[in-house]
Amino acid sequence: MSPRLFLSESRRRIRSFPTGMRIKRVGNITLVLLGQDDNVEQPRVESGTQVNGTVLLDHTENIESVVLKIDGLLETVPLPASYRSIPLFCITKKLYTNEGSPSPPICPHNLAFSHSVFRHNEKLYPLPPDMSYVLPKHNALC
Repeated sequence: MSPRLFLSESRRRIRSFPTGMRIKRVGNITLVLLGQDDNVEQPRVESGTQVNGTVLLDHTENIESVVLKIDGLLETVPLPASYRSIPLFCITKKLYTNEGSPSPPICPHNLAFSHSVFRHNEKLYPLPPDMSYVLPKHNALC
């Protein structure tokens, strides 16, 4: 008798991640975030994913450094009272520096980035996902 193979269906649900972009322009700098939902007000991060994007610079002359800052906030709305925002983490990531660059240093127009972790008490943690949660006993929406 020959051995048989048994295939079973995976119980894991296949999720599709957002494929849209979020673009914000301030002066001569454009920030493009990838993997975003088109129908939300704020940028979002899905569980187990990264913050991916590109910083686009119109002018790159005389730039000494480019630093990306990512803030993670817990926003709560005690119902029916006021809004509250609690900082969870702050990440700074140097995307470009002219230290050690040839003279004259030339900053690229496009600076891609990808980030998936934050540091707390000297330990690395994955970025928490965006979520909405109602705390019924506390009449709060997080």
